[in-house]
Amino acid sequence: MKAHSLFPVLAGVVTTTAVVAGLITVGGGEDARHKRFDVKRIKELREIASSLMCVRSKAPAQVLPETLNVESIGAYCHRPKYLVETDLTDDETGEHYRYLRRSDWDFSICAEFHDPHDVELRRWNVRLNPRTGCIDDRVIGAPATASDNS
Repeated sequence: MKAHSLFPVLAGVVTTTAVVAGLITVGGGEDARHKRFDVKRIKELREIASSLMCVRSKAPAQVLPETLNVESIGAYCHRPKYLVETDLTDDETGEHYRYLRRSDWDFSICAEFHDPHDVELRRWNVRLNPRTGCIDDRVIGAPATASDNS
């Protein structure tokens, strides 16, 4: 094989190797897709959790809703259309985010994450439990409990 015909072959091998190495390093399209869904999940969970913090300056007049939907949060916050722009379902799975009313004032809002330990999720400044996929929180202005003083 002549030198001038060897160059295109070597260039092709080098290019292919670089592309494969890049995909291995940053992950393929599937990894990027998973990360986008995880980021969207954390943003939506954060919005929902914030919606439950609608009472700011005084003790909440009522306890957390038993179920999570636009109407229940609107009634809880005394704003009928409070969550109209917040999506309560996971775009990838079509499932509703899980809501657990742990007490009158404590709640968890949860989703299934592809990688809950991902550093990208930490930048959203939420208390996401990577083991459960939940944001665990307490309503602002809720009465103190014995566990709060320990």
